[in-house]
Amino acid sequence: MAVYIAGTVTVTNGSAVVTGSGTGFVAAGIVAGNIFTIRDSGVPYFVAAVDSATQIRLSAPYAGTTGSGKSYTLVSSFTTNKQLPLMSPGDVDTATIY
Repeated sequence: MAVYIAGTVTVTNGSAVVTGSGTGFVAAGIVAGNIFTIRDSGVPYFVAAVDSATQIRLSAPYAGTTGSGKSYTLVSSFTTNKQLPLMSPGDVDTATIY
């Protein structure tokens, strides 16, 4: 798995806790070090811990707008040389090269 987007999340400005709904973080294999982004914000955060199927903690407090029902992206596969996200066919927002 390279990109995970199941369910939605609730984030609070100034808090590192992210609460999910329909997320299944544990079963999906989300781990510390994965990259979390609220879609359309473009601001990445590292996952510090996975507390449960519906809660993760970020390595820094969330600095965006507080809200619930937000779409997000978790990237969990990286290249070995530069630790860049590894894109796989079918990933969300994968660029098509012609």
